[in-house]
Amino acid sequence: DSYSPLLGNAILLAVSFWSQGRRAALLDAGLYALGRVVVVPYFATWDCSRASDLLEAPRDITVSFVGSAKNRPPYFVFRERLLVAAASRRDEFVNDSRVLIDMFPADDEARHSFARDYEELRASLYARSHFCLVMPGDGNTAGRLFDVIVSGCIPVFLFHPDSYPVIPFPRHVPWPAFSIIEAVETEDNVVAVLSRLLMATSEMTHRLRQATIEAAPLIALAL
Repeated sequence: DSYSPLLGNAILLAVSFWSQGRRAALLDAGLYALGRVVVVPYFATWDCSRASDLLEAPRDITVSFVGSAKNRPPYFVFRERLLVAAASRRDEFVNDSRVLIDMFPADDEARHSFARDYEELRASLYARSHFCLVMPGDGNTAGRLFDVIVSGCIPVFLFHPDSYPVIPFPRHVPWPAFSIIEAVETEDNVVAVLSRLLMATSEMTHRLRQATIEAAPLIALAL
């Protein structure tokens, strides 16, 4: 759901998987045999006049994620988010101002409020962050991915090894040029990823951010 007054629900057509894109969940019948997910873009606006500011403005947060964490086995478990939440409480990160990880309960009211009422705060957070974590929730992709890109934040996909990222427009958007994809199966895996991101050089972040900003018009529905 996009919660956009102009677009409403952005999911128009999809071939459903029981566990949101998990390979093991494919069913061998009917439409499931096609094994396809149709990614429909979420509403995102790109302001080309901000490109220079987004590239050069100082950013005080290295890694960020704010979102819900669901833990309702067996089907409704946001595994990657739960691992990130646990890793962020480790001693090496809990008092590090460069890491901003904030999870809230995944009840419908809280999630809808976050989507509808905190758009400006989310945009501000993404514009302050070098790297923005992108993880599965109820679906394999979400509006967050589009929002972080148009804010010049480098997307970092975290996926469990038995799943896979559903990346929009793979033939038109040069994802390898600016995004990072990491498989995380344990809390220690997440700790290693966060540590690498914190050690990223300014040259690396500048190069990836520039490529992210160059790709932003390709995923925006409004220019």
